[in-house]
Amino acid sequence: MTTSESQRRTALQKVLKRIVPPEQQALPSGHSTIETILEMTSSRRTARQGTTSLVLLGRKCAQLEDDPWPSDPMQSGRTPENCRWLSALAWHGLARTVRAGNRTASTFGTLGESQTTLEYWSTPVWRPDTAAVTLAVLDLLTTGNPAVARWYLETTSCGAVCQHHHPDGQATAEGTLQAPEWASMPELVHDLGAAPPAPRRARASARPPRAARTAPANRQPGVEFVASTDSVDRDFRCPCGWNERGEQHPRRHLEWSNGIPTPTAVAAHWPQDTAIAVVPTTAPAVWRQAAYRMAQLAQRDGGYDMVSFPYPGGRGQQDDANTRAVLYRCDNRIVGYLAVHDEPSAAQLNFADGHLDTTTAENIRPTVGLVFVPLHWRRRGIATALVRAAADHAACAPAELAWSLPFSNHGRALAQTVAAGSGRVWVA
Repeated sequence: MTTSESQRRTALQKVLKRIVPPEQQALPSGHSTIETILEMTSSRRTARQGTTSLVLLGRKCAQLEDDPWPSDPMQSGRTPENCRWLSALAWHGLARTVRAGNRTASTFGTLGESQTTLEYWSTPVWRPDTAAVTLAVLDLLTTGNPAVARWYLETTSCGAVCQHHHPDGQATAEGTLQAPEWASMPELVHDLGAAPPAPRRARASARPPRAARTAPANRQPGVEFVASTDSVDRDFRCPCGWNERGEQHPRRHLEWSNGIPTPTAVAAHWPQDTAIAVVPTTAPAVWRQAAYRMAQLAQRDGGYDMVSFPYPGGRGQQDDANTRAVLYRCDNRIVGYLAVHDEPSAAQLNFADGHLDTTTAENIRPTVGLVFVPLHWRRRGIATALVRAAADHAACAPAELAWSLPFSNHGRALAQTVAAGSGRVWVA
């Protein structure tokens, strides 16, 4: 590290110690927030081939150097989708303070193909979400991953920020900025402790390309090579639903087979002696995020077009169907998911002959939409426990639940277990 880089790092460290709130000094993973930001800004400088790249939080939020959206190409994070995330972060968090002042306008870099003019207020105010928005920008720029940006935009109150969009430049004094739920911050994709990425250098070589060379068959002593005439099916679809060669496949496959880790903020409020939780669409964001992740696994597992639980954006609102997610936890992992909603039902399916017996009266019933249990946790009674919990929560017997059609093979077997002696279940 050169003297100038060391001085920049020391100056940035002093600024961060002043502006990062005490409750955000450590990441949910336990790493130091300030040291993580310093490391990630160092990675950004390397990726920018030596030019200064300390992240700008907003001119009066943290008086640091440089523009996080320069016009030159970057190593990652420059797709049109990520440019939209960067623009949303700029408008929501980077160029606003929570106190009125003189309005100023400035061009804030190139986003996509158009320049965006941001208006900010000149009164210096340290924001309570400084660390959060910094990490959101840095992880997006160093890895191209929008997870932290999405978390920041969805869990931060926009009330005191958006009220400064007045065309006459008059800010209102009411409202306070609500910092995001720090404990629910997703894990950074940036590899903590890893060496900074090497800068990309354009290669303009006049040397003609080399002809392809075939290594001799016996290059390694004692090793023989045999040509195979069998073709490998490269279009194989993994049972977890993810493409065999997809970059996210290993992590998604592990979640599909063994469930997802219980988020720290969820585990803190989930009683240890209780295995099942019912999560409505109005629950806190971290609970809805856990339910949505399980719903994604269920969607991929069954090959469905839609996710059975709403996307956990904003503050959450109750939908017309009163959708709930029933989650099962074991060994600090969420290993069961059931989607239930209220729908009108006026028919019963007779499993003996496959006929639908209709009635004249149509009643609103809690309806089982989808049940999913990770591969290694199946055949342990978890699905049956989820159905019973859904019935208990609705204050009815399991036989009074309705089921969404059509059935999968496993779904039919589960419904027949609930039907027991009657051989019939309500369907919606």
